[in-house]
Parts: sequence; C-alpha cells; structure tokens
Amino acid sequence: MTAAMKFGLVGGGLVLVAAGLWVANPSYAEKPYVEVTVEDGTTFHVFPPGKGFSIKVKADVISGTAPADLGYEWVDFRGRTLSNPAPLTPGKSQTIRSPSADMPVGYYGLKLLPADGVYFNPNSGERPEVGFAVLPKAADGKPDPDSRFGLVHFEVGDPYLSPGWIKTLTEVQAGWNGHGVDAAEWRAVLEKRHKRGEIELPLIAGDTWKLGSPQDVAAMMADLFTADPRFDDAPSVPAYELGIEENLAGGDYEAKLADRAEKFRLVQAEKAELAPSVKLAYQVANVDLAPYRALFGSPLGKQIDVLAAHPYPWHGWPSPDEWHDNFVDGLRAAMAAAGIDIPIWYTEVGAVQNDAHVPIIFSGVKPTGRALTRAEYAAYLVKLHAHAFAKGIAKVFWYNYRDRFTSTTDSEAHFGLRDYWGFPKPGYLAYAATLRCMRGRAAKDASADGVMRYVFSGTDGDCTVAWTADGTRSISIKDLHVREAFDTVGTPIDVSKGTIELGPYPVFLISGTAR
Repeated sequence: MTAAMKFGLVGGGLVLVAAGLWVANPSYAEKPYVEVTVEDGTTFHVFPPGKGFSIKVKADVISGTAPADLGYEWVDFRGRTLSNPAPLTPGKSQTIRSPSADMPVGYYGLKLLPADGVYFNPNSGERPEVGFAVLPKAADGKPDPDSRFGLVHFEVGDPYLSPGWIKTLTEVQAGWNGHGVDAAEWRAVLEKRHKRGEIELPLIAGDTWKLGSPQDVAAMMADLFTADPRFDDAPSVPAYELGIEENLAGGDYEAKLADRAEKFRLVQAEKAELAPSVKLAYQVANVDLAPYRALFGSPLGKQIDVLAAHPYPWHGWPSPDEWHDNFVDGLRAAMAAAGIDIPIWYTEVGAVQNDAHVPIIFSGVKPTGRALTRAEYAAYLVKLHAHAFAKGIAKVFWYNYRDRFTSTTDSEAHFGLRDYWGFPKPGYLAYAATLRCMRGRAAKDASADGVMRYVFSGTDGDCTVAWTADGTRSISIKDLHVREAFDTVGTPIDVSKGTIELGPYPVFLISGTAR
C-alpha cells in the first residue's frame, strides 16, 4: 500500500477554503506557493529500528518562482536538526533517505525549507513538517480488563500500539428502534476487538439516551447485555459509559438530574439480572469541582459505578505538575463528603497542539488561548499518565488517536497522536514509550527537590520517569542501577557516564530486566 500526503490545494472543502484565504490575503500572493507530496509505501508511516528507510518527495511550484534554497532537513521531536539541509528540485520526484543507516527508535520529522519566503500551506505561513516513526511492533496480547491504558478513536489493527482499552463505538444504539439491537453485528464487532487484544468501552450517547424514556434506555441496555458474546465466562464489555459531557448544566438542571438518575436506576436493575459484574460510568468534563459536587450530591451520584472524568485544562494547557494532583484530591474530598467511594477513570483526557503555529486557535468561535507545541504535547502526555497512575486513577483513555479534520485553527482538529493524514507526531512515540514503562507496573510518586520522579515497579524491574519542575539539572543514576534509558519519544540515551541530564521533557530509566 502506498500512503501519500500533500500540502497545498488538496481535498474537497480544503481547496475552497484554502484558495479563498490565499486570494484574499495579498501577502500570500507575494510568496511562492509550493505543493509537496510525500510517499513512503507504508500504512502507518512506521519503520523498524536498526535499519535505514527512504521516502519519495516531490515539490511542485503552483505559483511564483521557486527559491534557490528550496529543500528539506531532518529534525528530532524537539525540532533539533539531524541532517544538513538538502535541495529539492521542483517537479522532480526524489528519494530521500533517513538520517542514518542504523535508525534507533524515535520520531523523525521531515522539515521543508526555507522557513520563510515560501508558502507551503495555504492555511499557514509556517513550514510544514511530516512525521515518521521508528518503532518495533507491539507484542500480541490478550484482553486485560485490569489494563490502565485506553485510547479514544483507536484504529483497531495498529500493530505498534496496544493500549488494552479503546473507545471507538459512539451512539451504539443508533440501530436500536425498540425492537432490539442487531446481536450478530454487535457480537462480530466485539469478537474483532477480542482477537486484537483490546476491550471496547461503548459510549451510550445518542437520541435514545438523551430523549428516550428511562424504560427505553433500560430495554436498549438489556439488549446489549444479552447480546454480549462473553469470553472465558466474563462479559466482553466490562463497562459502559452512559452520557457524554452533559455536566448537568442549564435551565433544566434539576429535571436532567432526575431523568438521568431514573435511567441509571432502571439500567442497574437490568444489569443486576443480566450482567452483574459490568460497571456503569457517567461523565463530567471539567477541572472545576462544582459540577462533580453537584453530581455527588444528587440521587444520580449514588447510582453510578465509575466516575468518568474528562479533565481538560483549557486556556493555556498548564503542565499536569501545576493542577493535576490538587484536582484529584478535590474529587476525592467531594466524594467523601457525599459518602461515595467509587473508582475514577479518565475516559477522555488530552491536550491541543498548535500544529500550524497559527496566532490564535479556537474552540468553535471562541479563542482558547495558547495551545502546545508537538514536543510539549508529548511531554504533557507522559506527565499526565505518571501523575494519574500515582494518584490512583484506575484508567486513562487518551484523547485521541488521530486528528479528526484538516482545520489549522480549530482545536478539535489537533488532539491526535497522528495527524489527519495518518503521519505520526511525537505524541505517538511518547505514548508507545509510556506503555513500555508504565503498563503492568505499580506507581509511586518519589518526587523531591524540584525533580519530578515517578517509579513504576514490576516483576521484570522498575521504570523511573523523571523530569524537572523548573530548569535543567544533571542527576546521578548509579544508585538506581539503570540498565537502559530513553527520552520522551523512546530514543535511547547513553547511561555509561552514570549521569542523566533532566529538563522539562521526561526521560525513562529502566532498572532490572527491561521489556
């Protein structure tokens, strides 16, 4: 299979929007406009470690005159150069080789040059970057209900990531019309997940949930419980998530609370008879504790089995170091005050990337403030998981696997580990590194003296994740008996000197037997 990516006037609405912006802004007409096509002959744009790789690149000048220094360079996840600049000849398909013939695990970005004076993308004045990954395939596994990892919108079949839990089904009752679900289709979907070693967390969020009677919702859920194929005498779906980011706000606040509480009460009754081990989760999307307190203080709070929190700190995306642990402490205090003791899952959590380096990024029509660079996003991902697991969060579903559309300014288009065209961002590699370090290991916060340090212990050794809260410093690793180290995106770090340089980008230190 050949995969390609074009920067320029490509694809449906993008053509119209891009062309309109280009014509409307005179500054665009002053720059040469170059469309670049990248092909690598792979599905996921991932190559095996220990080898070199090559890609094909073609630059076509759509308007203006191509600059003499039109070209490219390879960069790492932080934008540091890995190769000398090399030329691109307009109109010619060229084979470009990886920075070395022996590529270690990591992220490799193809950066187009020059940085200024060429208009590579009609929606952005920035030079584009196409990401590639060097990564081994993930080991085949069996579904593990105890896995703490999850991915939203995961592409089932990705051989390089194996989170354990996934969220890909939305509004699963769309075909439910009061006469039952398509049990055969439901079983087929769940069996496919099971064969891939993944467990689906279905999201119940359509019209039947929102507008149907409590009896309608209970009947629909009874059909789903009954249709579950069950594997090893256990439900293939250990949990369902009912409702999506309702937050119980607005003028119908009390009525909505009562409606949801009655729906949960009837579903719990069906569950007790048909699938007693299944858990029912309800969502709140906020880092403000007020809507959580409202939930816990209502009859609905007594009906749910799992709190499905969506903690998104919009407006700047501060580091988890600055907000996360206080948020969890506040949640648990609110639960205790209401006499509630249930697990906390993050069934969505993530951050926005400013991939196109635009001045302002929006959510709908509202500006959301600063978004993260791709490198900052990768660091945020690692830190969030470390904080969450150390604070006892039972599961973390990262949002999301792949960018959903092509807008350069809409924040909802830039949560992905991979871009819209499927090319990896640094976050993709950071997620793989996080899985390697934290999966199946018990977490402990060992932070001290400005060094954030989280130790994940298991029968096959320990993995320590470390970074600095401020500035950089060198630390000794001799007493840790470190056998292996790698950076935020999994690239190996030399440990022979007995010291490691720490900064804002987490490093992973493995002691004992490495996976």
